[in-house]
Amino acid sequence: VWAIGTGKTANSTQIKQMHDFIHDYCIKNIKLKIPVLYGGSCKPSNANEILSIESVNGVLIGGASLNEKDFLSIIESSKKHAL
Repeated sequence: VWAIGTGKTANSTQIKQMHDFIHDYCIKNIKLKIPVLYGGSCKPSNANEILSIESVNGVLIGGASLNEKDFLSIIESSKKHAL
């Protein structure tokens, strides 16, 4: 539902729950701590909120990458939340 290109974004609670689940699963079953990227629709209007979620280690950027201003805005948001 929230795949890149749909324009639909999960809410912060849903994103956190899924990222926490993935992190926990990987640590318990694979014994590996890996970065997990949010792969839904990330745009300037929601990048800061998504990147502020502790278990989100980055985002995949779809259509926003085609617009220089939007892309740079997301990059600026990511700088605030760099690991």
